[in-house]
Amino acid sequence: MIHYKCDKCGKELPISQFYVKFNTRLCEKCYGHKINRIDNKEYSKEDKIAKNIKNKSLYGVHGWLDLFIMTLTLLIGSNIYYCFIDMSDIINSGLPLIYTISLSWYSILSYSAFIGMIIYTIISIYQSKSNAISLVKKVLIILLVVYGIDYFLQIKSSGFTNFNMGFERLIGVVIISIWQNYFKESERIKNTFPESKRKTYLIDNILFYSLLSLQAIYFILMYFLL
Repeated sequence: MIHYKCDKCGKELPISQFYVKFNTRLCEKCYGHKINRIDNKEYSKEDKIAKNIKNKSLYGVHGWLDLFIMTLTLLIGSNIYYCFIDMSDIINSGLPLIYTISLSWYSILSYSAFIGMIIYTIISIYQSKSNAISLVKKVLIILLVVYGIDYFLQIKSSGFTNFNMGFERLIGVVIISIWQNYFKESERIKNTFPESKRKTYLIDNILFYSLLSLQAIYFILMYFLL
């Protein structure tokens, strides 16, 4: 028989000796104090997953995962900064007014969409959503593509003379590769986001391919028009 234990009097009671009011189990022996099931404990969502994990310290949004979220947050700031830089270049480019206005709005749209996806990814990680890892991979792929296109267009315009720019892009690619390996090999990631529960939503794929196209077109426009 399933038994319960009263929080106040400590009495163990079968189901026949308590009543339910407002979805709360109450003890009939001490006038209505809450009682808890003792032979089949009720766990929180996190406990249900963590109780089967060997190393419970490697679970949840902590450690290196916190650092990754901080990196994404800094990425939001850098995108806002570069958006203003690009806007300044567009305004001072001497292009016809219609091109200036169109390219300015496209710049705002491109950066805003990417910032929105980063925020969406951060929220999904913090809430341990099933699509969080899929979103992380998409963000990292977009960064790799953007770095690749930017580097290629810079080489086309100035050759291999800009060493600093090339070195910065190389460092960026190395950092992205490190994070990709982290999300593939980390025990914390495997515990917090079990592979059997990971999902990729259709809306995420639509957002990803749209944003990828948006970024690619933007960099090509900036290269040919400025």
